[in-house]
Amino acid sequence: MNRIITLIYIVFITSLVLIGCSELENNLTSVAKPGIHGEGVLNVNSPNFHGNYFDKLKFKDCQNCHAKNFQGGLTPVNCADANCHPAVKIHANMAGVNDQTSSNFHGRYLLKNSLSDCQQCHGDNFAGGLSSPSCVSCHSSISVHKAGLTDPSSANFHGKNTLSGNFANCQSCHGDNFTGGISSPSCTSCHSAITVHKTGINDPNSANFHGKYPIPNGFADCQGCHGSNFSGGNLSPSCATCHSAINVHKAGILNPASAEFHGKYQLTNGFSDCQSCHGEDFSGGTLSPSCRTCHSTINVHKIGILTPTSPDFHGKFLAANNWNLPDCKQCHGSNYSGGSISSSCLTCHSQPAGPEACNTCHGDFSNPSKTAPPQDLSGNTSTTFKGVGAHDKHLNTNSLGKTIECETCHTVPNSLTSSGHLDGNLPAEVNFTGLAIFNAAGNANYSSSTITCANTYCHGNFEFNKSDALLANQFAYSADKMIGANKSVVWNKVDGTEAVCGSCHGLPPIGHTNFGGLNTCVNCHMGVVNAQGQIINQQKHINGEKNVFGN
Repeated sequence: MNRIITLIYIVFITSLVLIGCSELENNLTSVAKPGIHGEGVLNVNSPNFHGNYFDKLKFKDCQNCHAKNFQGGLTPVNCADANCHPAVKIHANMAGVNDQTSSNFHGRYLLKNSLSDCQQCHGDNFAGGLSSPSCVSCHSSISVHKAGLTDPSSANFHGKNTLSGNFANCQSCHGDNFTGGISSPSCTSCHSAITVHKTGINDPNSANFHGKYPIPNGFADCQGCHGSNFSGGNLSPSCATCHSAINVHKAGILNPASAEFHGKYQLTNGFSDCQSCHGEDFSGGTLSPSCRTCHSTINVHKIGILTPTSPDFHGKFLAANNWNLPDCKQCHGSNYSGGSISSSCLTCHSQPAGPEACNTCHGDFSNPSKTAPPQDLSGNTSTTFKGVGAHDKHLNTNSLGKTIECETCHTVPNSLTSSGHLDGNLPAEVNFTGLAIFNAAGNANYSSSTITCANTYCHGNFEFNKSDALLANQFAYSADKMIGANKSVVWNKVDGTEAVCGSCHGLPPIGHTNFGGLNTCVNCHMGVVNAQGQIINQQKHINGEKNVFGN
């Protein structure tokens, strides 16, 4: 009985073995297509190369025998061996291999490993190789990652790919801000300014406008990709396409002695080139340093700079900025002849003092001999304006007496920048000297509120004592002294009524013998006045002297 039971058990076990082997053979037949594990299975040139079958079998078929992690299962062969496919284990869970939130995301593998692992299966150019899907399907710029990737002299330099592609391709792996994303090296390791390349980079109204990007190392950040002369280098668009003056920004840009001094560029080009980045008013625009940091008067350079009727005329700018001519010298040279960079001011300001001549600011610009108003500092020419008044009558068209010099009423500066000149407040100070305070006129004064001159010798504040006269001339005195009329005159009333014959002294003066009227003055004052009582020699009238009998 026991022998029968033993025999039955042997038959049962044998049947199970046969059935199992039959099923394993069927499974191997369905998994291992003819030749996949045959001769040439590891030879990439063989038709039996296992990679040729992978595109049809997919990873799950391999995992049946090689285990889910490809490190050996029913068979001891480890596909993930360092000498074969070290990166194959990334495909252990295909459900997460393309999910950036998954721990199995293939990008996380790349963060720790290299693209060469991928190339073993996906091909040197990542286009799929002999068996795999093309990485280019998702990563259009993946093929840039070849030997010579970071060598500017190499045909494989990554910059040359960027030249024909765009930054969006880079961002797909390196992150929107180029800091590496979740898988790649950070582009900022080499390109500190790379993060400027975002949507809106060329839109001045965008928060991402490249001009608003604070380049920590100046233009050197841009030159890293766009070339030392900003013409595009070996990979990038040329900055000069939009910024024609960009090439001025070189090492010697601020050194007047350098061939790269920015002023030498401006000499052959216009300020409009500078304004495209530094702003219409040169204050920096939306991105650049302000030119005014060094050139406080730079804003004067507008379209109407040379047109006197234009609101942008440089003279109006200078007047509004207290005639800050010294700042003009920074570019136009110490003598305004143009310096090493700029146009010469002497082309228009031809008088010896150039722009610092008196008639640049007041007087007649076209006549260097007329240095007093009109016109005044505000451009006024009417005598009713305080700044104009009777200047011309005193200095140029005085028919009654000797020309009154500027020094008689004002402290004339030795130079443009003398104390009390540009640094003083308007209206101009009146400080009487010389003829104005001669004789008894020590109390001469000017009132800015009433615009009047009073107690001046010129307008009759004088006394001539008989005792001081030559004995032969004392017959002219009818009293111990002759006294003038001491008229107070309104400075800006130039209608012929303020200073006429008889307004400064009587006809004759008080204390002067009356010899019969105006037409008798010529009897003693010959050479000064004619028989009609008209002054014929202004140098001998109102001159501080008593000119009688031809002297």
